[in-house]
Amino acid sequence: MTAAFPAIPPEGPLEPMRARREALESAASDLDRSLAAASASPAWRDGVRTALGAVTDAMQAHLAEVDSESGIPASVTAAEPRLSGPASRLDEEHTDLTGRLDAVRRVADDDQVSPHDVQAAGAGLVAALRSHVQHAHDLLYDAMESEIGGSD
Repeated sequence: MTAAFPAIPPEGPLEPMRARREALESAASDLDRSLAAASASPAWRDGVRTALGAVTDAMQAHLAEVDSESGIPASVTAAEPRLSGPASRLDEEHTDLTGRLDAVRRVADDDQVSPHDVQAAGAGLVAALRSHVQHAHDLLYDAMESEIGGSD
């Protein structure tokens, strides 16, 4: 069972991370909403493509920051080597998410693919994004818990 992650205060050094997390969560929710009203109309598919563009932007911003040597997974691993497994899993998820995003874009761009299949592919991406955000929360929670002496 995963721990509930406390809200990050709106000010302070973690603000950029909170803003990126919110952008990724918001983009995933917008994609989920756009997929929910599946139809054969070009307007529906255009809405899905627009939502995928927002997910792409949010993912690129997320990856630019966290995949650097000073990113959160690397920083957590340096401070708490025991958390290298969960940090590595986040890195692996980045590869998976990028591949899923590319695949969903291809499906959404192909007018021969049924709305149901676009919806199914997009729903898998939304679930993976939400899972990734939760794994990142868990990693940070574990790192903060260690820092304040909550675990050995």
